[in-house]
Amino acid sequence: MKNRPNRSNKNRFVYVDRTTLLPQRQVVGVFDLDSTTVRGDTRQYLAAAEEKGEVTARSGELPLSFIVSSPGFGRQRLRLTANTPATLAGRFAKPPWERPAEHGNRGKD
Repeated sequence: MKNRPNRSNKNRFVYVDRTTLLPQRQVVGVFDLDSTTVRGDTRQYLAAAEEKGEVTARSGELPLSFIVSSPGFGRQRLRLTANTPATLAGRFAKPPWERPAEHGNRGKD
């Protein structure tokens, strides 16, 4: 494996699901749906974002987490994803060439 140059987070992209790449600098937070939707204020936030058309979800997959991103100009997007927050956190921590292969997750994310 080649040694790659150290790159800043400024230009790094992260796979949030099978087909979506998201610039890391736009991510505000990653949240677990099970633990965060217990509170009523989080459910209200999700409902308000859905009414405004700010929610993106892949159909046919059970969402496990949501990502809040800010693409700029005061806008926000909420992406529901079937990945766990731990999986997403690992993707944010290191670029792919610095991570061990995810053998148990081939073709599933």
